[in-house]
Amino acid sequence: ARPAPPPEPAPAPAPAPADPNLITASESEGSFHGRADITWYHSPTGCGQNGHAYWTYSTPDAANSENTGRWQPNLPAERLYDVYAHVPVCPNRKASTESAYYTVTHRDGKQEVIVNQATQTGWVLLGRFPFVAGEGGYVELDDITNDAMRVVWFDAVKWVAAP
Repeated sequence: ARPAPPPEPAPAPAPAPADPNLITASESEGSFHGRADITWYHSPTGCGQNGHAYWTYSTPDAANSENTGRWQPNLPAERLYDVYAHVPVCPNRKASTESAYYTVTHRDGKQEVIVNQATQTGWVLLGRFPFVAGEGGYVELDDITNDAMRVVWFDAVKWVAAP
């Protein structure tokens, strides 16, 4: 007697539909624009949102600034968004900055938000801000901090439509 044929494989589950109320901009996507006068350092393999993040050293002196990152999504609608920055927990021999200055540019102007990347990790709320539809709003971060030679993480930013 012949063995029974193998069972039909189960169909692959359909991917979850994209959430129209959640827009994520990662440093590894086209919505991130970075400037590095010397270099970006890369996180250890698998560390960071989507498995990667950039980092650089901090400086308290603007004349020594070398790195700037901008996350600039294409937002679907004019509305209030809760904006979060992702700060990864990656193995690193250097301490993280205690004063990463994120600048949120939104419909009504700019707001600077200080994040202690040494203690605030994961998705950190920067605040709730009004944005127009399209690419007019963004979040920027550079390497200018209140401390020197600390790690500044550049990973991902997400906009969540406020209820």
